[in-house]
Amino acid sequence: MNDFEFWERWGLELDDVAFANALLVLGVLATHPFLKSQSIQIGIDDYKKSRNVNISAVPKNETIPGKDDLQDLLLTALKLSQGKGNLLPWRFPKPNQRVKIHNETVLLSNLNPNQVANAWKGIGDGTATAPCVQVLSYPVTEAVSPWFRMLFEAAPPVRAAHIVFDSAHVRPHLKWPLRIGYLSGNSGEAIVKSVSMKWPSDKLTRSVKIDRDNANCDVMVFIGSGRQLLRELLDVPGRQKSNLVIIRGRIEDDATSVKQRLAALSSESSASGYVFLHPDIPDEVLSDALNRLIENLSHNQPMDVALSEAFTQRQKTDPTIFLSRHLATFQIDRMMENIRTRLLALPKSARPEIKPAMLSQMGVPLNGGNGDLTDPVHVAKKLAECKSAIRYDHEDSGALSMAEMNSAIEDAERTVTEEKQHQRFLLEQVLIKKQGKYIEERRAFQRGIPTLLRVRVGPPDEKWTAIDSGFPEEKLPKDREEWRLSVVLTEPNHLKEPLIRSVKLPKSGPSTECEFRVQPGAYALFEGRITVLHRGRVLQTGVLKGRVVPDERDIFTGDKITFTDILSVRSHVGDLEGRRQFDLAFVVNHSADNRPRLQAIAANHAWIADLSTCKSVAADINSALTKVARSVRDYSGGLESDNSRKLLVELAQLGRYLYGYIVEDQLEAPTNRSEIIKKEYVQIVTTRVEALVPFEFIYDFETPHDDAVLCPKWRESLTKGACTEDCDTKSGKIVCPLGFWGVSKVIERHALTTEFAAEGKEVFLQSEPTLGRDVLSLWGTAIVAASVNVKPPMLGPVLSACAERLGSPPQEAKDWKQWAELVRGFKPHVLIALPHTDGNGFKATLELGGMSIKSIEIEKGYVRAEGDDTYPLVVLLGCDTTGTALEYGSPVADFRRKGAAVVIGTIATVFGEHATKVAEMLVNGLAQDSAKPERLGEVLRSMKRKALLEGLLMALCVVAFGDADWKLAGKES
Repeated sequence: MNDFEFWERWGLELDDVAFANALLVLGVLATHPFLKSQSIQIGIDDYKKSRNVNISAVPKNETIPGKDDLQDLLLTALKLSQGKGNLLPWRFPKPNQRVKIHNETVLLSNLNPNQVANAWKGIGDGTATAPCVQVLSYPVTEAVSPWFRMLFEAAPPVRAAHIVFDSAHVRPHLKWPLRIGYLSGNSGEAIVKSVSMKWPSDKLTRSVKIDRDNANCDVMVFIGSGRQLLRELLDVPGRQKSNLVIIRGRIEDDATSVKQRLAALSSESSASGYVFLHPDIPDEVLSDALNRLIENLSHNQPMDVALSEAFTQRQKTDPTIFLSRHLATFQIDRMMENIRTRLLALPKSARPEIKPAMLSQMGVPLNGGNGDLTDPVHVAKKLAECKSAIRYDHEDSGALSMAEMNSAIEDAERTVTEEKQHQRFLLEQVLIKKQGKYIEERRAFQRGIPTLLRVRVGPPDEKWTAIDSGFPEEKLPKDREEWRLSVVLTEPNHLKEPLIRSVKLPKSGPSTECEFRVQPGAYALFEGRITVLHRGRVLQTGVLKGRVVPDERDIFTGDKITFTDILSVRSHVGDLEGRRQFDLAFVVNHSADNRPRLQAIAANHAWIADLSTCKSVAADINSALTKVARSVRDYSGGLESDNSRKLLVELAQLGRYLYGYIVEDQLEAPTNRSEIIKKEYVQIVTTRVEALVPFEFIYDFETPHDDAVLCPKWRESLTKGACTEDCDTKSGKIVCPLGFWGVSKVIERHALTTEFAAEGKEVFLQSEPTLGRDVLSLWGTAIVAASVNVKPPMLGPVLSACAERLGSPPQEAKDWKQWAELVRGFKPHVLIALPHTDGNGFKATLELGGMSIKSIEIEKGYVRAEGDDTYPLVVLLGCDTTGTALEYGSPVADFRRKGAAVVIGTIATVFGEHATKVAEMLVNGLAQDSAKPERLGEVLRSMKRKALLEGLLMALCVVAFGDADWKLAGKES
């Protein structure tokens, strides 16, 4: 017999309400087993009067000495709760627990059931000061719902009840309007959307889909069990962040696993609270209860009260509520300070549209003149002065005004153009252990000496060494207290494996510090890469470099440990909230001895690799694909022809060669295999263009034998983007195009230019999507030009595709001179060049219409007209325009630097008919319906799959440089 069954038998003579009363009192007594009513007698009489308590109506408990002692103790506990936010602590009573009532110690189970029940009944029937029950402990081996629901059946009723949930995320971060989220494919979507159409939720909430594009919400609605939710969250890329999760479904079939399940859910969702509802309640009931929750919150009710009323009194949903202490007491008036903070953080040029009605409807007096309501500082001051006057008596008073103000501030943050202010930097300290203490060392590293590397982001400080370039924070978030950033240290000669730490970056001032402990070995140079990431995307990379000496006496005069910036990719840190989570980040650079190095970072794992041999693999891939370019007819039979099969096998074998060098060593640990192979979104940053690695050709499946056949289900797999369950990916007897990373993954590439590398400062930022500017329109007149090697009939389909898909006949440039004139005259969104490239390094040239220019001579006028704010998409399809087979240089990087939003090139030689076919394929694939613009990364991957289905093998060599988050719109909005 479990404890709840015991109490049910103990109170068998009681009706449901009386039993609920008794259980409530028993839990209070269990929380205060030795509470003395006399010790807090002052004020109890006042409490009795406020609740109209009639003590004489309460029967005496003949088994306990002292008049009305049981009720006195109960009133004492209630009085104590008033001083603690009206939260009444409650513990599930144990039958063998002893309590002291007056001077007598007795077992709870020996108390008279009727007298215990009447003790609660006799304290009055008012609800104005009714307590909120806070369950501190309960039996972990018993079902939760049966006893928890009894807390709401007491009479007089409690105002709220919840089980304390010890969330690892101490303070919840909610926004207003409240973001109500749902997981893609879950039927909670219909519930959320129905709520968004009801008053007041239509004004006070926003519906958001939880996926890779958006990981955050305030309240998530899920239909299913706790186990199903955990499975769904594990499949969501990155870590989903919710504050409260409302689940229509059972907590858990196995009562003993409730706490473990909640802990696992919290780890994956960052949630501070969970509400489980009966699985059979209708959609409309749930929708109404959710809407009532929003209404309650708008009246500034604490979260526990708002939830309890909405789900037990307004609608009977049989809830079980778990809340952290901070979330239980959360009220929306706390957000007013957040609004003031955001207003004060706006730049002077910002003018949020704060209207007088917003202030008046929340109760802020406007007599004596409104002042300048477009001045955020003035509005912030007025809100501070009138804080006590703000009303929450109606949904369209303070709550609605706060929602409207937040939207106005968000608009101001989105549209304002801020000046770049690099006020904070990536900082480091090197300390060595000497005589048992760590002391600062700025000259050199010492062999075998424990060394502490400290890293933080902050303003310049003479005690810290900073890199030259400021930390990329052009647009820090205004409504976040802090951001968590990952920091990775790699050093191939002194560290066995990379080290991962994290820091918290606040809105201003220095971040927290992270520490790396190393012990330099015999190698004469320490060259550590410190990379900072957010949500899987690289923000900044610096190199910490210094000599390693055998002893302090070997340090030369002038020796210095340097810390230099080699990469700054992301400037719009504030926009990362709305950016997609990336699973893997690769940074390709060179060591001091000029060896190409790869730094790879996943969520919980990092590694380094020497890429010296990858250059020859890239050349072999180029050579293999060039066979297609030089002999079009031999490969005209599609993927199922024997020549195409042989080529796919050869490319897959080369891809496995790359796979071995880049990731295979990481698969030795069983826990890493699924982590790496299943990653779908990959960011690649190349700090030297000659170090370009054809990641797109990495092959995930087992190495195919020379006689391997095309997978029988390759068409089905390409169509749906995933292999069928019975696909053979391990025997080596088959080859499948879906095994290549460029076909199965979304890859975002960034590359630096030789010009910047020559200056010794490999830093630059190119056009990228930001809040309010995330759609890349392809609509309008395109500019098209080709080498003399491309015959006019071959170009016809490209011109036709542009006219049909982009809404206007394209302009054909005869040469580079006319190209620049057409760019100036038409301000195109799409530029398509099919050039012939020659030479390498600074002598590399591109020829169009018989006219050649050097890659380094590409000017802004070849990409954008003077004063034009268009960021065009550039297509360069020709003889190896990404530089894979060249020693140095890449026109792709030059076009990006001059203002192209995206540059699409090829990773191998493409001639004549194939170049025009790929160009036509790109135009048709990239021109999207503006009603639902799709992301560049997914569009390019989908386009490759379609092209392969049509037998166009050269689609494999297409790569894009630029932000994968650009949304493509092929029609005018």
